[in-house]
Amino acid sequence: MAHRVYRSDDGLLCMAIDGPVSSAETAEIRDRLLVALGDGGPPLLLIDQSRAELAFSREARREMQTAAELLTWERAAIFGMSNFNRMIGRVVLALAGKTESTQFFATEGEARAWLLSARDASRPSSGAG
Repeated sequence: MAHRVYRSDDGLLCMAIDGPVSSAETAEIRDRLLVALGDGGPPLLLIDQSRAELAFSREARREMQTAAELLTWERAAIFGMSNFNRMIGRVVLALAGKTESTQFFATEGEARAWLLSARDASRPSSGAG
């Protein structure tokens, strides 16, 4: 499986999809994300869809909905999706109740900046008062 789940140097939980995704691979990615989200790092998820297949199978979409319902994140930023996958993604996220905490972006830079702004805003300031 070419898909990856990892923590970036800036502490974001990252998922990168490369090529087609079967329902079994979607379940495996979900399980890896569940473990990673439980590791104590910030629940900020960066999802790279720039190398994903243009359309997901019906079975993979069903598994994605299950994954979205099981996973808990503060914010998720998705970038690089085709228009079709973005449309399907919005439906899946709406069914899972995750539209408020998830945004779609054209570039990785925009997605990363949005996630890091949430992390930076939640840190207490260290200025003297």
